Amino acid sequence: SEYSKAAVAFKNAKAYEQAGMMLKEMQKLPEAVQLIEKASMMYWKNGTPDTAAMALERAGKLIENVNLEKAVHLYQQSASVFENEERLRQAVELLGKASRLLVRARRPDDAVASIQK
Repeated sequence: SEYSKAAVAFKNAKAYEQAGMMLKEMQKLPEAVQLIEKASMMYWKNGTPDTAAMALERAGKLIENVNLEKAVHLYQQSASVFENEERLRQAVELLGKASRLLVRARRPDDAVASIQK
């Protein structure tokens, strides 16, 4: 049935996310983020965009201190998903996080552009 297919797809996405968290514990952050991004895409395709957005946000937090550009991108992606779901408060929070990272990276023009989204 469609329901059981959706349940399996959700469980598979969850497994990818859990594998990503295990890689985080092993200090393999870029690889962890890759798996969490894959999980996010699976959540999104499975019709759970909120879960997809939250996974992207978690991935952003993981990589923030290692790859600022990637974290900004993940926060902006997550904000976009929340915005499409009309969860504007979450979208604004994430764009704020992205902008603060850009300011920290001494890129105020990009920070302003991020806020204006």
